[in-house]
Amino acid sequence: MSQQPKSQLYQKALSFAEAGQYEDALGLIREHLRSQPNDGEALNDAGTILFCMGRGAEAIEYLEKARCHVQGALSGQVLWNLGEAYIQEGRTAEAYRLFDAMAEAGVLNVDVLNRTANAFLSRDALGGAVECLLRSLKEAPEQEILRPMVELIRHRRPTAIAAGDEETETLQQVCAYLEPRFRSQRIVGDCRALSSAQAGIVVTIGTGPALRNIAVNKGTKKLIAVLQSQDVYTQDLESIFWAGVDSVLLCGTSAQMEILSERTPTICRQTSVRITTEPFAVEEFTFTQRRRGKRLAAIGPFDAFNNPAFLLQGMQKLHYLDADYRLYLAGEFRDKALEQYCRWMTARLNLEGVVFFDGPVQNIENWLRDKQYVVSSAINPAHIRGLWTAMACGLRPVVHSFAGAQECVPESCLFDIAEDFCRQVQNSDPALENYRGWLEQKIGNDGFYSQLTAELLKLERQIHLACAVQRSAAPAIPTKPAGPAADTGVAQPQSVRTIPAVPLRSAPTAPVIPTPRPAHPVQRKSVNEVAAEALRASQRLKEILQESDSQRQTVSSRESLSAPFVP
Repeated sequence: MSQQPKSQLYQKALSFAEAGQYEDALGLIREHLRSQPNDGEALNDAGTILFCMGRGAEAIEYLEKARCHVQGALSGQVLWNLGEAYIQEGRTAEAYRLFDAMAEAGVLNVDVLNRTANAFLSRDALGGAVECLLRSLKEAPEQEILRPMVELIRHRRPTAIAAGDEETETLQQVCAYLEPRFRSQRIVGDCRALSSAQAGIVVTIGTGPALRNIAVNKGTKKLIAVLQSQDVYTQDLESIFWAGVDSVLLCGTSAQMEILSERTPTICRQTSVRITTEPFAVEEFTFTQRRRGKRLAAIGPFDAFNNPAFLLQGMQKLHYLDADYRLYLAGEFRDKALEQYCRWMTARLNLEGVVFFDGPVQNIENWLRDKQYVVSSAINPAHIRGLWTAMACGLRPVVHSFAGAQECVPESCLFDIAEDFCRQVQNSDPALENYRGWLEQKIGNDGFYSQLTAELLKLERQIHLACAVQRSAAPAIPTKPAGPAADTGVAQPQSVRTIPAVPLRSAPTAPVIPTPRPAHPVQRKSVNEVAAEALRASQRLKEILQESDSQRQTVSSRESLSAPFVP
């Protein structure tokens, strides 16, 4: 917000705006902005006036500028106004991308989410609608009326399959993510079933037989390959038909991207490749403020990638400097030879009673409760989840440098040699640093789930457009079907649906000019009235969705080419 005193022109403009004389108000505010072009408050007011005049596109220009020049409470108001303008102008994808910032500013509510979902549905953008409704239900789970609507929309989307060569944590997480959004299926270690399955989209984990086979036998399916950091070092990499893969999500850093490009030089010309994080949800873990202490945690599983042997060297030096420090290791050893070496070296360095092997832990949050630092000497980000779990719970990371490490943790937390390790532990205070906040920003900017959502919706859009082209090429022959249409796993466009807006707290339905007088409460129908209307809308939606595809008339060119939401 501008700290300069407001001009008389500006004050007079507000008086005109409050009286509904928008043209006069806009002229005066624009004159004020000529002398103070970075006045965020005035930019917000100009945008709000334009919104009230029905000039939404111009309003957005001012509000986007205002967002760059405001802070504090006014920032939330600008975000609210900008979101309303986006929704009014049909720019629903941009409204959706504001939601995280709106939530942080405390101005996001289920009313906005439900209205945005309704706007997506009016464009037949089923993916965007589901994302909004799921977030709305997360904010207010008591909105039972939304659940059957989500289910109905979900069944009109393409069928999705998550596949892998073995059951892994990443496969489980992808399945859990797909299930509320699509009719989904999990296929593990069965290439024949994967090739013959009826589905619109397939998401594979790893570079083994599942990916190799489906890449050459996918038919009309869309294929997303999720590669973890260690996959770029496997022998399978060069044997994959990358031209058959629609999108690659590489969970790693630029160092893994460098290896991938080196081993498969043409991959970026054959398919889309994005670098992203490991699947991780910060909100699943409870943050606990830590005090300074002398307990260090290391989280497995332990193998050559995790490199726990180097930690013992650092711990020997730290114990020499201060005998009160303790190191606790949680997780299994995947290599018995490595486990034998670490236990032997612990005794050899006289660290018995200093280093503890706790094995697999059932509840990692409880195990971390009495510890202040999480340490790692891994050689790549293969096991970054354990480190991030501890950071989300409030521990201070101390991490041995590896190629791309600065993309996984703050650079100030990296060490190269044992002496650096000791300095990191002894000279830092977990209570003074917010590593969970750093992680939230990291996951929010380029996190796995946001990248996966973008790819799923992009491929869904391609499926819709392909179906539209097929329908436009086929002659319209009105027939009455004998029974329900066959399920091909591909969603078909539907007519307009209505999402109920059931806000938990009062919020303006349009941007409001700031005024020193208290705002009048928004008049709304009772919850019972809204629920009754929502129930009728849900029943009507169900009737629409259950109509046979062949009973519909030829879809207009505008509806056929409407683009589902792509963030």
